Amino acid sequence: MQNLTYEAAWERAISDKDRSLVEKTFEEVTLTDKPIQFTTLRIDRNYKNELLILVLVHNITNEECTFHKKRLNIYMETK
Repeated sequence: MQNLTYEAAWERAISDKDRSLVEKTFEEVTLTDKPIQFTTLRIDRNYKNELLILVLVHNITNEECTFHKKRLNIYMETK
């Protein structure tokens, strides 16, 4: 069974709107058998036109997963 856990910095900083989106999506997502999975929640740009991406990381293993000093890529379709 999955457990939703926020990193400490996120626990303090996440807005009520984003928290609601995360929790609703977390309850509704259907996972596959891949050990690490990602669910994109929102893609926006801030006032400096920087790309902001809100993603759930699903770790269905019993091992801790960290992304410290690891490059993550996102592939987006454009319309």
